[in-house]
Formats: sequence, structure tokens, C-alpha cells
Amino acid sequence: ARADGAGFRFVADFVAEVDKVNPQVAARVLTGFRIFPMLESGRREAARAALLQLQAGGTLSRNAADILTRTLAG
Repeated sequence: ARADGAGFRFVADFVAEVDKVNPQVAARVLTGFRIFPMLESGRREAARAALLQLQAGGTLSRNAADILTRTLAG
């Protein structure tokens, strides 16, 4: 994970795009974020910010939105 959070933003943007054509794959990719609470504080906050930005977009499929909500809940 990059310290500046660019990788997290890239993956979140990727999920948003893939979700439009294949929600199952997008949901599966989101499961990779489940480790974010275990990251050091700077990276953890960058990952959380990327997830919150994705959530704020409000256009995710039900599957991806469910995984995202569970991931943010810890």
C-alpha cells in the first residue's frame, strides 16, 4: 500500500467502473479492503477515505454496497 493512498483510490475507482458491468466481480474486489483496519494509521485512513468516497457515490450494486457497508463497519 502506498503511503499517499493513491492505490486505494485507484482500486475504489476500478470497483465503481467494474460494478456497472459485473457487480459480482466488484463485490469480490471490495473484499480485499477487509484488512484496512489492520493497516498502520496513515494507510488505514487513506483506505477508509477511498471507501467512504465510493460509498458517497451512491451508484453501487446491492452486492457491492453490502460488502462495502460490512467492510466499513469492521
